[in-house]
Parts: sequence; structure tokens; C-alpha cells
Amino acid sequence: MRYRVCVGLILMMIVSAVSSKRAPAVLSNGSILDLVAAPLLPGELNEGDGSTSMTPRDVQRTVDRHNEYRKYREASNMKHMTWDASLATMAQQWAERCEFAHGVGNNISPYNSIGQNLWLRTGDPNKPASGVIATDDWHDEIKDYNYENNYCGNVCGHYTQVVWAETDKVGCGIAFCNYISGYQNAWNIVCNYGPAGNYFGEKPYKTGGVCTDCPKATPFCYNGLCRLCNLEEAGCSCTLTCQNCGVLNKDKCYCECPNGFTGASCAEECRDNDPKCGANPGYPGPYACSWFPEVPKACPLMCGSCSARDPGFTCDPNQPSGGVDVVQTPDLLCKTVFDSVAMINGELNVVKGKKYWRFDQQGNLLSSPAGELLKNYHSSVKKGVKALYQITNGAGDLPDTITMIRGKKMTRFSNNRRRLPGWPINLYTDKGITVPIVAAVHDGRSDVTYMIAAKTSQVYTYDEISQSLSRNNPVEIDSMFRGVPKKITAAFRQGAYFYFVRGKLVYKVNSNTMAVEGPGQNFAKTFIGC
Repeated sequence: MRYRVCVGLILMMIVSAVSSKRAPAVLSNGSILDLVAAPLLPGELNEGDGSTSMTPRDVQRTVDRHNEYRKYREASNMKHMTWDASLATMAQQWAERCEFAHGVGNNISPYNSIGQNLWLRTGDPNKPASGVIATDDWHDEIKDYNYENNYCGNVCGHYTQVVWAETDKVGCGIAFCNYISGYQNAWNIVCNYGPAGNYFGEKPYKTGGVCTDCPKATPFCYNGLCRLCNLEEAGCSCTLTCQNCGVLNKDKCYCECPNGFTGASCAEECRDNDPKCGANPGYPGPYACSWFPEVPKACPLMCGSCSARDPGFTCDPNQPSGGVDVVQTPDLLCKTVFDSVAMINGELNVVKGKKYWRFDQQGNLLSSPAGELLKNYHSSVKKGVKALYQITNGAGDLPDTITMIRGKKMTRFSNNRRRLPGWPINLYTDKGITVPIVAAVHDGRSDVTYMIAAKTSQVYTYDEISQSLSRNNPVEIDSMFRGVPKKITAAFRQGAYFYFVRGKLVYKVNSNTMAVEGPGQNFAKTFIGC
């Protein structure tokens, strides 16, 4: 087998919330290629007898954290990631070797290539390390990666593997080692990825509209990621619009392309893209399509991935044929200043008075133009919801919930719309927030919610784990989010950005730099198809 080690080892100091230093974490990334894959049996990929010393809770949180980071990229082709038992078994066996080096042992997975991230930190044998913390450390390398130039200024291979669009399976193992590669008493975490990412010269994902270039195997958009799902399931939608006279099969969410065109939306011409296609030396013919994984990508026509255009075929390439059933956004909505705005189950929800409307991430109206009644959401909710936000189960230790703030009351519901025990609470008497809250936006990376006061737009940081205000509250909004003006009327998060609405304008804030990018844009034109 061949090994492709993308980066060397690095030491990283992590500072906790109370500013006490943890032991250094050691990271390494690599890919193992040319493996002999075990045959895939029905159900094996998700239901194998794989074992890992990770707790079921940490398994779920680790997968959720990967998907959270992947969703933040707002990519056009990013797959939803799930757990793979065979990769986990291999990772657990490798971790227990207590050797900080890349490898897989016996390949029992269905993959010919496997990506691998390693994480090591000294610690207490009675306090297991977490796959979530390891994933956070790997993702932190984003600061050294420039997507536009596909350039890494330091070490980025762990980050790019976490967000590699075509990788959709992960399996991890954890072991405590008395001695490992020069370290004593350390937790060793190994995560295997299938299929491997980090191919030289390729970017980890494609930009563009969210879910607009999903692979045929995972054509639907599920909370911003490409996945197989049921259209009746919350958060599942088909966002395809077929080009070049392609015909949409909405139930299966794919475009049937006429000969001569290919791609998820039939927008690409079927042709070979490499001069080596059909050439000798090069890739002389179809038999060469199995030589390397990149050959079918470079030579789709030669390899039979698509067919040549029929003689005499004509079609306006700019005219869509089939797609999302578009309902025109009413002019009245385009002129409305909404009471609250939030991303709920991958859909933008806007609230005004007693009603709310839902839009997909391309700005298409999903609700009736007349709107839906808030009381149909829950009988206790009548009107006047001034702040609305969702906590997904990918956000740290918190369950999947939806929170509404109206006046002094903050009410929390499960995702099936049942009010949770102990709610509502009184923000004035229970939490010490003595001013009306006009907007709130949740940050799942640190499990905090930023609550914004009316008129002053001062920011209260609410710790969702301890359900208490953080210290030094409140602060001026410009000191928390640089460049955001006062008198904010709504706030929400989509992908890697916070959005702050002020009247009819919306301001885009990078969640990493916590600063505004560009001037304010018209909210209605940007988000609700006006």
C-alpha cells in the first residue's frame, strides 16, 4: 500500500475558558491509498459489528461536530457525514497500538483509500478525551488555509479532511497509552475517513449556492448538506433547477440530462477535459478509465460517464427546464420589517405579528403567500416573537431545541414542537436581563447565544450549558461584532456567517473574524426572493 502523509506533526496549545493551559495536543494527518477493499455487504456500512471505546454520546457528538463545520462552508457539493462501523473498528485497533503513526492494519472497510487524522494529548486515565475536542483542534487549521488560492500557510491537512466534500464516512477510536512515541500517560484518538480526501491540487469543496451541485447518490439538501432524505422530512428539500432542457425528477431529485450534457443540473457540456484522454502516451482508451480515480473525472466522455450530443439538438442553455416550484414572494413581504428571523431546520423563517413564512436557502417561498399562523406552531405562541433561534444537536452538549423570546418570557420547545418542562422562564427575574431583547443568534461552537437589547443593541452573552449570563455583560455590539450598527431588529446564522438585520438592510459578519464583510445589503432581495 502507499501512504500519503500530507503534513508533519505540530504542537498546539489550547487555552480553556478559565484560561488554564491544558497539555499540548499533537496532530497528524495522512491518507492511505491503494488498499484492497473488503466487499460491501447489504447494510454493512452503517450496521457492521464495529467496536470503539468512544461512548455512544461522544460518537454522535463527533459526527455532529463534523457536519456542523461542513455546513458552515456553504458549499455546493458538501455531503452529509455519517458514522462507519468498519472505519471505527480499524481506528480503535490502530489507536490501541499506542504508536503515533499512520496506518490501518487489516482493511475491513469498503474503501480503497482512507484518510486519517491523529490526535494525542497527555491526560488523566479516568477523564477520557473527546472526539469533539479533537475535531475542533483539527478544524482550527482553517486560519492558515486560503480557499481562493488553495494555499496553506502552515498545516491544514486535518482541516481539509474534515471538510472534504466527497468524504461522507468517519469512524474513530480512542485509547489511553501509558507510553506513546515519547509521551507518557496520553489519550490517543484516531479518526478514519472514507473515501480519503486531500488529493493534491484539488480544493476540498466547491463554492456556489448551497446544495446546487450535489452528487447523484446524495441529491437532496438536508440542513445545508447533500444527503438522501425524504421530502416530507423536516429540513429536506430538492433545490435543483435543470438546465439545457434537462427534466427534473423531483421525487428522486435528479435531472435527466439530454445527450451532450452532464452534471447535477445538466449545466456542463459532456466532453473530455484532458489532452491525455484517448492519447498514447496518456489514457489511450476506455480501458484506461480504471487506472486512476482521476481518469473518469478528466475523461467523462471517453469513460462513458455521459454521451455525446445528438446531431441537430438545440436548446436555450440559459432556460431552466424543471426545478423547484417557485412561488412569487408577495410585494407586501418584500416591504416588511420582520419581528424576528431565524434558520430552522435549514429553512429561513421570518415572523411578523401572528404569522411566519418559510424560505429555502435559495430564497424560494415554501409557505403559502398568506403565511402560517404562529399558534399552529404551538398553541402557547400567539404573536410578537421578537427573537427566535434553533440549537441543533451538533451544538456541543445541547439537545435539538427551538427558542422563542417574547417580552420578558423565553420559551423553549423540542424539535417536535413540544414545550420543554420548566419553560418559559422570566428573563428579568430569572436571568437578570432587565431590558427587552429584540434579537438572538446562537453560536454552536461555544454553546453560547448572543442576545441583543432593543434600542441600544447591547449584547448579552448567554451560556446555554450553565443557562446563565457570561461575565462582563452587556457589551456594545460593535465591540463584539465589529462594524455592526446599532438599532438591530433581527439576527440569525447561516453557514459560516452571522447576519444582523437593521430595518430593510442586512449585515454579514464572518464568524471567525467577528467583523462585518462589505456594506449592508437589501434583506428582501438577498434572502426572500424579492
